Amino acid sequence: YPAPDFASLTGAEALVDADIKLTNSLLIFARHLAAGRIAPARVVAEVDYGNHTPEPADILKKISEARDAGAALDGFNPPHQGFRALKEKLAELRRGSAQPDHRIADGAVIKPGAKDARVPALREKLGLAGKPDDLSYDKALLNAVKKVQERADIKPTGLIDAKTLAAINGPTPAQTIERIAANMERWRWLPRDLGEERVEVNIPDFELALVRNGEVAHRARVIVGKETTPTPIFSNALQYLIVNPYWNVPPSILNKEMLPKANGDVAAIAASGFNVSYRGGKLVVRQPPGERNALGRIKFMFPNDFSVYLHDTPSRNLFAASHRAFSHGCMRVDAPFAFAEAVLGPGSGWSESRVRRLIGGSERYINLAKPLPIHIEYFTAYVDEGGRIVLRPDLYGYSARVRKALGLGA
Repeated sequence: YPAPDFASLTGAEALVDADIKLTNSLLIFARHLAAGRIAPARVVAEVDYGNHTPEPADILKKISEARDAGAALDGFNPPHQGFRALKEKLAELRRGSAQPDHRIADGAVIKPGAKDARVPALREKLGLAGKPDDLSYDKALLNAVKKVQERADIKPTGLIDAKTLAAINGPTPAQTIERIAANMERWRWLPRDLGEERVEVNIPDFELALVRNGEVAHRARVIVGKETTPTPIFSNALQYLIVNPYWNVPPSILNKEMLPKANGDVAAIAASGFNVSYRGGKLVVRQPPGERNALGRIKFMFPNDFSVYLHDTPSRNLFAASHRAFSHGCMRVDAPFAFAEAVLGPGSGWSESRVRRLIGGSERYINLAKPLPIHIEYFTAYVDEGGRIVLRPDLYGYSARVRKALGLGA
């Protein structure tokens, strides 16, 4: 953002030209603070957070009327607590005042049950209790290592090899700075007003949170899209719930999976419990409500251009995995009826048990009293409630793309 040296300029024409250049830099800077330097569509195929880039006239008005131009510019930054926390952590790291980087040294593969001088440091790194002189790779450490491996999409063997050690150590402080900067950029994409009451789904965290009055009122594990069928990122509003939903099989699943599996035999698909019909010459397949329905017993609707939503699943065992990227793009939610009670809200009269009583063979609709904002997000770095920086694997590679676009290291 070039700024002319006015003190070295002489002549009215030079000053006018410099004023225009400064104004242009100011406008670009403010717009980058507010909406990011990188257009979301440059790095994400399916994204829609709307356009909240401030107009040039509004920027100039705000700054010209401000007593403190610096504070006015800072006001173009996202107001969200998640962004502010990352900004503070970034400043700490750049000052070198954050937690020291205690990295575990490279060495031979450590097998469960073996002894190794690095074991006490591994326990400390993973937050486990243990005696400093106990060098045994015990069961508690094994379980913690397997969790790290699952999170990093490494086969959970418990063997601490170079790849697992890198996952345990995490990035260097310099790499962490780059990751924070990339996540701050993605915060700028989001709407200014997320809503006092809202649902936030963080894809790399495989979790959703219902926020009410500034506090997390409900958390739930989620299953998100596979790397090949990523969940879109966007903002919308949850409007209603459907108990006992039909599943309208998407054409992509029908043509790429269902028909090939049935060797093109439509009758075989019908015999397996699906409703088959033709509309305008096109094959339409629906799965009726029931225990085997792919959407489970309930889905949460926020109509959008990507045709994704939150829903139950008959494959509830998948929630036990740490790395929960198994879907075609929709998000499956754990304990969905507890989530239903939470989103319908206190005073709605809809308890978990009352919603469950609607389970049957036909679709039943429940409208929310008012639309509930929902934000599908992608944050691989955030600050937790204890003030610690949390780093998650870059599931879809979006963070790497943002860092590259910003000119940061990979």
